[in-house]
Amino acid sequence: MFSIDFERPTIKTSPKPKEIPVDYSTLILSNIGDTINALTNSTVIIDCEATGFPLPSITWTKEDVNLTTGEGRIISNNGSLILEQVTKKDAGTYTCKALNTRGSDSQTSQLNVMGKYSIKIIDLRNKIVT
Repeated sequence: MFSIDFERPTIKTSPKPKEIPVDYSTLILSNIGDTINALTNSTVIIDCEATGFPLPSITWTKEDVNLTTGEGRIISNNGSLILEQVTKKDAGTYTCKALNTRGSDSQTSQLNVMGKYSIKIIDLRNKIVT
């Protein structure tokens, strides 16, 4: 006879969550638990890997509102959340929740979205001030 050990879900996070600095690349990869700083129109991927038996299901919320695929969001089969062409309205706290018959676990990431700014340089050396 054999036995099956059920275990409650656990979401894997980085040993030391990090702050992802603003990067001018258009694709930002991060893990749940990180603080992410992105420029508008970037694509942000937040990985959420969970273990447990039975295999937990993954759900995502933003500010306690359930998220589904659509409107620039994709929840992938592996549990990652993909936010395409982020805008300032995408900024907020995102929570990944893993759930199975033994319990649940959740972790959060903060997404900050900043606009792209252009800098105009004016050469004043040839200007005469009177």
